[in-house]
Amino acid sequence: MFSATYDDDVVGLVEQFLRQDHVKLTVTNPPNINQHVYWIKESEKYDWLKLVLSNSITNNSKIVVFANKRATCDALQTNLTNDGYHCLAFHNNVGGPATRKETMAKFLKGEIRLLIATDILGRGVDIKDITHVINYDAPESFQNYIHRVGRTGRAGKEGLAMTFVNKKTKIIKNLFEAANENKNIKLPQELIDYVMKGQGKTEEISQEASGSQYGYGQDQGYQTYYGNVESDIPEIGQSFPYQEDEGASHHYFH
Repeated sequence: MFSATYDDDVVGLVEQFLRQDHVKLTVTNPPNINQHVYWIKESEKYDWLKLVLSNSITNNSKIVVFANKRATCDALQTNLTNDGYHCLAFHNNVGGPATRKETMAKFLKGEIRLLIATDILGRGVDIKDITHVINYDAPESFQNYIHRVGRTGRAGKEGLAMTFVNKKTKIIKNLFEAANENKNIKLPQELIDYVMKGQGKTEEISQEASGSQYGYGQDQGYQTYYGNVESDIPEIGQSFPYQEDEGASHHYFH
């Protein structure tokens, strides 16, 4: 059995059937996926998304924007289309199997370079040239975060994942813990302060985990973010100093 993640229930079930001499592989964090987390108010996420896209879309980019709900995907597609972006939504309620197959074919061929999707695209889909993953809605489980981020940086290529978070985000503590082990995850100071305050701690966090060195300090308001976004958003190749439970993704054509 192979999967990027297993929850405790699955592990317990698998152990009932595996022989004692089974081999367990430990996979390290991929060094080619840079992960940036942004602390953004819910009401300002769409403006941020447009700014990120304006600095990310090129003739060679392929971008997946993840949202937790189908309605959000549809709204984003409508709004982005009205704002001049050529994009399509991808979830189980988008047309029938033929429509979804056509949408995926256009994305694979590069006829569209921006796809707005639910977690239906988060598992089991191997598209080797996705350059950016943007979590417009942070997933509700860290397992889904891993699967989403894993859509980019495939076949040894570099990838960039960006995640919008705020106080409503359920995986804040998971991101905080993951950043302590994976230096490719860059956190905003707001997230670090939020977690530390919740734990009743006051000690300083290493600058390596903090986003403050990149201009994301807690004293900066949205206008500062907005004004500096072109320099704050990293590019592919730059060196850095659920949600909709719709089952396994291989069902999306059926």
